[in-house]
Formats: sequence, C-alpha cells, structure tokens
Amino acid sequence: MYEGIAFSIKDCLYTARESGKIYLTGGGSKSKLWAQIIADCTGRDVVLSEGSEFGAKGAAILAGVCVGVYGDIDAGAARACRIRQEFKPEPAHVLVYDALYELYREMRINNTDLWHRREAIVKKFSA
Repeated sequence: MYEGIAFSIKDCLYTARESGKIYLTGGGSKSKLWAQIIADCTGRDVVLSEGSEFGAKGAAILAGVCVGVYGDIDAGAARACRIRQEFKPEPAHVLVYDALYELYREMRINNTDLWHRREAIVKKFSA
C-alpha cells in the first residue's frame, strides 16, 4: 500500500516542471517508513512539519499577509512553520523505484478500460 500511494504521488508529479520538497501532514506523516518510501520513489526530499492543524495555520499565515504582519506567504511560513524531520532519497533505492515506476505507469495506463468499466458498474447501482 505504501509503495502504491508513493507511485501515485510520483504519477501526480510526472509532468511537474519544478522540483522541490514534498511536505507530509496528517496521518501519513506519522510513518517514518512511508516518508522514506515517498522520498525514494519520487527522488525528492520529504519534510514532516512540527505541529498540527496545518489548514488553520495556513489560513492564519494568509491573514497575516493580508493585514501586513508578513510581507508574503514565504515570510509567514518561515516564521510560523518548523521542520520536525526531513527524509532524503537513498540513491540506490531511487534507481529501483524508477524502474518499478515505469512498470506501475504502464499497468495504470493499460488498465484504463477496466477502471471505466468499474465506474459504469458503480454508477448503475448507485442511482
């Protein structure tokens, strides 16, 4: 399951032109193993932030920007957010996950018709 979701994250980033860190919050951020798998699978650093209620924290930062407490979102985040732990991709693992990702992507694309058939069945019975 961990690897499947990590591949899904990599898939979402597939066409992203920018590189950068991945920030995890919520239940998934409680697993150090999963954070490392995501780092290895995507080839990006994964950051776990200190604290909780990140949606509220983000809203407070935006409010602070709007009323002039912070010059911009980055300044607000620098003041209000702290890193709990960071995971770096392990180069040997990245090589394995890159090869496995090609297989994952091919399977996902080749099974598109099956997903459409599933959707039709669900729609038929959920009227």
